Amino acid sequence: MGGAETHVTGLAKGLVQRGHTVYLAVHRNMSPQLDGIVKKQFILDFRSKNPLSYFNLAHQVAQIVQENGIDILHAHQRTSGYVAAYVKYLTQVPFLVTIHDPWNRAYGKKMHAKIYDHIITVSEFLRTRFISEFGFTPRKVHTIYNGADQALYNPANYDLMKIAALRQEFQIEPQDKVISLIARLYKSKGQQYLIEAAPRIVERFPQVHFLLVGDGPHENLLRQRIQELRLTDHFIFSGYRQDIPEMIAISDIVVRPSEMEGLPINVIEAMLMAKPVVASRIAGVPEMIEHGVNGLMAEVGDVASLAEHILLLLTDEDRRVEMGLAARNTALEKFSIESCVGKTEALYFDRLKRN
Repeated sequence: MGGAETHVTGLAKGLVQRGHTVYLAVHRNMSPQLDGIVKKQFILDFRSKNPLSYFNLAHQVAQIVQENGIDILHAHQRTSGYVAAYVKYLTQVPFLVTIHDPWNRAYGKKMHAKIYDHIITVSEFLRTRFISEFGFTPRKVHTIYNGADQALYNPANYDLMKIAALRQEFQIEPQDKVISLIARLYKSKGQQYLIEAAPRIVERFPQVHFLLVGDGPHENLLRQRIQELRLTDHFIFSGYRQDIPEMIAISDIVVRPSEMEGLPINVIEAMLMAKPVVASRIAGVPEMIEHGVNGLMAEVGDVASLAEHILLLLTDEDRRVEMGLAARNTALEKFSIESCVGKTEALYFDRLKRN
């Protein structure tokens, strides 16, 4: 799952635990993680290339709202936000839209402040951007940080024998170091920068492994570049995995050299697992990482700095452990799923009261 899907899954589970009934409208595939948790899942076409089809989609959603007595709509992408706005026109049911990334390719930026009512941004960086560039009034923009399941992402759950067995699955020797990047295989996620940094790292640490967790359209291009650099033996493509806590548990360092982010949930998950993170200094990342204290940051595309930061952590084990523990403390304090759900629930009640 991507970050937005992970966020929706955690939010839905948390709302159900608080006694709410949740319905989920998805494009193409139902969420197996939410089977038996949400009341019902509806498969709808949110990605039609025909703009007129969205009017039909809105009427479908409006029918679902009316038939099931739904009190509020919560959209998590631009298109579903447009649909939610029209459904409000049809049904008078209030809606919110969560912004997960900067929307760099959005057309007609200022019109969104007229179409959308209130929005949630997952970082203060995004809040500032949507006020200054999209024209939203400050009172309509609410920052609610993403959260992760603190019980699931707990290093105490993974003893040395279990970690050793997992590493053996990927033919990783006990003494070898593992650097993981967990994300869809898209250019924006920055796998190419880790690949370009790899020769400098392998030169100093010949037994290092780079674990790329996820699938996506750029896999062949990434494999081709790895082959050109003669680093095939150092890279592992795990494909899509659901056992993300385990993938983090077998890692020594987690990297996130993305070109675009909001507030990456995978970074929160790694921090909760007490792993030091090396990430791009973009969007909400500086709100998560204090450079040199609980993680390290590099500018987007700065391969030399990325390699330097990884080498620093590989060379100094004490610092690596210390930074990982500081990261966990930060995540426990600022990025719990309970806080995310509670603040979202409070905003729901506020919008219902004012509607």
